[in-house]
Amino acid sequence: MISKTPQFDKALDEILKDLKPQKRVCKQCGLDFQIEKEDVDFYEILRVPPPTKCPSCRQRIRKAFINYTTFFKRDCSVSGHKEKIISQIPDNSPFPVYDFDYYWSGDWNPFSYGGDIKVNERFFDQFRQLLNRVPQPATTRDPMSINSDYSSYGLQLKNCYYMFGGLYSENVLYGNWPMRTRMTMEVLVSWDCERCYEIVYPEHCYNCKFVYYSNGCLDSSFIYDCQNCRNCFGCVSLRNKNHHFFNQPLSKEEYEERIKEIDLGDREVLNYWKTKFLEFLAVSPKRITFNPRSVNSIGNLLEDCRDCYKCFFIKKGQNNRYAEVNLGAKDCMDLLLGTNPSRCYETVLPYSGSGHRFVLNCRGECLDLEYTFNMRDCSNCFGCVGLRNKHFCIFNKQYTEDEYWSKVDEIKTAMLTRKEYGEYFPMSFSPFPYNASMAQLAFPLTKEEGEKKGLWWQEPQVSDFIGKVITKEQIPKNIKDVKDDILESAIRCEATGRPFRIIKEELDFYRREGLPIPLIHPAARLKDRFSWVGYFRIEKAICAKCSKEILSSLPRGMTNNIYCQECFNKELV
Repeated sequence: MISKTPQFDKALDEILKDLKPQKRVCKQCGLDFQIEKEDVDFYEILRVPPPTKCPSCRQRIRKAFINYTTFFKRDCSVSGHKEKIISQIPDNSPFPVYDFDYYWSGDWNPFSYGGDIKVNERFFDQFRQLLNRVPQPATTRDPMSINSDYSSYGLQLKNCYYMFGGLYSENVLYGNWPMRTRMTMEVLVSWDCERCYEIVYPEHCYNCKFVYYSNGCLDSSFIYDCQNCRNCFGCVSLRNKNHHFFNQPLSKEEYEERIKEIDLGDREVLNYWKTKFLEFLAVSPKRITFNPRSVNSIGNLLEDCRDCYKCFFIKKGQNNRYAEVNLGAKDCMDLLLGTNPSRCYETVLPYSGSGHRFVLNCRGECLDLEYTFNMRDCSNCFGCVGLRNKHFCIFNKQYTEDEYWSKVDEIKTAMLTRKEYGEYFPMSFSPFPYNASMAQLAFPLTKEEGEKKGLWWQEPQVSDFIGKVITKEQIPKNIKDVKDDILESAIRCEATGRPFRIIKEELDFYRREGLPIPLIHPAARLKDRFSWVGYFRIEKAICAKCSKEILSSLPRGMTNNIYCQECFNKELV
């Protein structure tokens, strides 16, 4: 096959021809990292040079380009628009921000911001100038979502509120990635669940509260790694059990009598049993790696995967390295978030499509994009922002196919010579403040540290609520005593001091499910929930039984009595 970029391919071949597994020093953190043989194979297939940063620093950079925790209210940048809009981007952004409907309306022309690229000048300096000119969408929610204005990233959501990500879910409040989930609150990754509260990676659960890594459970509360269990309370690592209380079997009558005495609608009672459960979990033998039906794979939350290395939360993935949060990813490396992308490298939010390199957020049928932001149904574009249904474009300017490949060959060769090509965008290019990004969860910085690195930092917005702000002492501790007038007040968060409101749908849920009014701001609750998945970082642990090293994510406080999968199967299943 004749190369479309012959100069670039010749220069890249010179770099790759003698590349062997080796140890390198990360140019960002200064620590050693290893380039493996399988990494080299990927570089040759995907036609990229080897990275200059370690996997951890590359992961940190990608996470800085995702806001899965925070909404702001801000002005719309469209001329004549006076309304406040819901946005993932605060007011002091260096670029315009358009409300969701106008951004995707087609009433503005992204080509009007484009121009010629200067091949012999630094690409990133020129791209930064383009990025500051082109409008960004306030949120990246799905146009097919219904009554879900306070949502972003998800697909086909209905009546969802304060939601980031997710698929085909309805009436879900506060959380991340509910998949085919209904009538549920406080969620971090769920599959086919209904009437649940405070759940982390459950599947096929119904009427459950405080559920973690469990599957096929009904009418249960405070359970971890339980499967096909019903009427269980405070249990860890049970299989096919009914009527168990802190792993002790009871008769049906004994269990019902015990549960009748526990009123989880009382805040003090709920906090007591939450503490007892966490204490029991800490001392219980348990696994922290969940990779069902996965072959030759290292990481966590890998289901039906094959040949995935240091990956996290992937279903039906094949041949991926350093990839996270994807459904059906194949032949990808250094990937964050998506549905079923293939042959992508250093890409964030590709949804589907193929052949992307150094891309942020492309929706629809996209193919072979490089160094782009916010593209939709585009192919063969380089260094572009905000295009729709376009092909053979550079810096938001249209070219013929022949002109495109000739120019791209020139640009990539010059970038490779300057050692720019192969690097993802600098963290300072993120459209989100660092402390609103997923990077802050996994790699926290202080404001001073962030500003020293030139990162955008945004203090929490001051609430514009002018009504009554109440504290814990003014809120009935039992949901049975809460009146409708709480909807007219704001609650002072115990952890952050920020006021927050209770919406009607939320109050209805607490009353129906018998749960107290929370005292912590929704954003703080959401961020805390990420601790159950170790903030998507793969770390080392030691099996308490055989002392074998385990590579997994370490949930909150779980350093004792951890079992590898083999020992867990022998001892507990």
